[in-house]
Amino acid sequence: MKHALICAALIFGAPATAQEVFAGVNITSVHIGAGNKFNSDNRGLYAGLRWGNRWQYGIEGGFFQNSYNVQSTYALGFLDFPIAQLGEVQLRAGAWAGMFEYPDFALKAYGKGLPIWGRYIGVPGLSLTARISRTDVQLKITRGLTNANAIVTLQVGRTF
Repeated sequence: MKHALICAALIFGAPATAQEVFAGVNITSVHIGAGNKFNSDNRGLYAGLRWGNRWQYGIEGGFFQNSYNVQSTYALGFLDFPIAQLGEVQLRAGAWAGMFEYPDFALKAYGKGLPIWGRYIGVPGLSLTARISRTDVQLKITRGLTNANAIVTLQVGRTF
């Protein structure tokens, strides 16, 4: 329930200046160079606000079943821009940074140079998005923290 409230607060508590509201589902992840067997079924929900036209920036928050089979919440900021147009598909590349809830790994993350805030770890990453009309299919890429070189996640969302 708290996770649904976080998403609702993000959307309904937002400034009236937001150009776009979006929401979607977190689907799966792939751990590259993984030494352990991680949960790759990372279902969850997210919502966010986006501003700008060609260059876009925004905020996103949500929850998902993390790689250790524990539900995590997160909030992040992002910036992206178009890199190619393939017919009706616009490809966008970008960068993001956010705070992800991983209470059992916060101190380990701090030891590896990542910022922490209580149960949350500061995580930077890159994104690649295929936008078809008002639907986004997005890959988010970040470095691995434990026993993986990198993590690639898949999300599908819709702009309202």
